[in-house]
Amino acid sequence: MNERSTPRSLVLVVGALGLIAALLFVGLEIRALAATTRTATLQRIADAQRELNLWLADDTEFRSAVAEATRAGDVGALDPTRRNVVRLGWQTVFHHWATVHDHYLRGEVSEHVWNGVALEIEELRTSTTLRWAWASEGDKFAPEFRDVMQAYLLRYTVDD
Repeated sequence: MNERSTPRSLVLVVGALGLIAALLFVGLEIRALAATTRTATLQRIADAQRELNLWLADDTEFRSAVAEATRAGDVGALDPTRRNVVRLGWQTVFHHWATVHDHYLRGEVSEHVWNGVALEIEELRTSTTLRWAWASEGDKFAPEFRDVMQAYLLRYTVDD
């Protein structure tokens, strides 16, 4: 080896080591960002669920319209304003469920989180007002979520 190639080789080795260190750093930063994003997504979903629950607990107009329609056995028995309250109330719930489902499909929330929403759907699927609202609003949602909702709604029979 001559005297000129030794410094050049040293520079190449140092450069390669620097590149490897930079790539490792970038990889670690991407991993940290992904974890932060997942945590933020879970927090947004938890906040949305809390807000939805507070709204449902506080919105006496929605609850009374649902109760009235349930007693009558038909949402059509409500006046148009009350029907609109029921439709918009359920639409809010559907949007929340669809958002969680979308995050679940993208791997941004765990199966455990989605199972909580699925349990909620399972428990409410026999609601006359939910089924009525889904019939009018369901086509506004992503096909994957429509398929999930249809599967839950089809599980309900008169014998349930």
